[in-house]
Amino acid sequence: MLDVSTGWVDPGLKVQNIPILKNGTNYIRQFVSQWNWVEKSISLSNTKTSRFVIIRDPYERWLSGFAEDLELYFIYNKGNETNTFANNDFNFESDYILNLFKSTDIYWFFDFLIDKDLCKIDGHSNLQFNAIKNIIDIIGIERLIFIKMTNRLGDTLNYFLGTKQVRSHFTNEKIYKKNIDTNIIYNRVIQYFSDPRNNNRKERVLDYLTLDYQLYNSVKFINNN
Repeated sequence: MLDVSTGWVDPGLKVQNIPILKNGTNYIRQFVSQWNWVEKSISLSNTKTSRFVIIRDPYERWLSGFAEDLELYFIYNKGNETNTFANNDFNFESDYILNLFKSTDIYWFFDFLIDKDLCKIDGHSNLQFNAIKNIIDIIGIERLIFIKMTNRLGDTLNYFLGTKQVRSHFTNEKIYKKNIDTNIIYNRVIQYFSDPRNNNRKERVLDYLTLDYQLYNSVKFINNN
């Protein structure tokens, strides 16, 4: 079990952000890299550095993460006929599947993935809980500061860092813009899970997200109101 936490740390080592994919990691990086923060591992026995974690609504995050993991797989394997979707039970060329996303005939593909319990494809669709489980096991959940991901995330971060005497000027502007392929894949995912005919498979996803919902519903967010 690793006895360190790794993430962005301010120059005075007063705070550290524990990153979780799809929870503002690019947003944080864009800002703090301008303020001389560095990515650093800190011993979990260090109690002087406050560790903060951004947590997002589990289902909302999963939809976005699931779509991004699919897109990254298709990009990585585009045009490579020797690389097929990573599961021993089936072989689909990524170009073929990506082209299907540009039509509406893709429900069968989602049926297949969910029926095979492939709710996690890669890191973006992995559970938030898994990203911080080791830290919680060693130092306890009460030693982490939780921030809920909202449309006013920048204001919350500025307030929190101000209480730690760390200067910042985050904004509430979103920095990540989806490209055409990302939008296509994400929109198909949203359409599929919004269709009442797929409620049973949505329930399987929600079952997968159980630990994330337990985390989301039990921690005390500093911006809960």
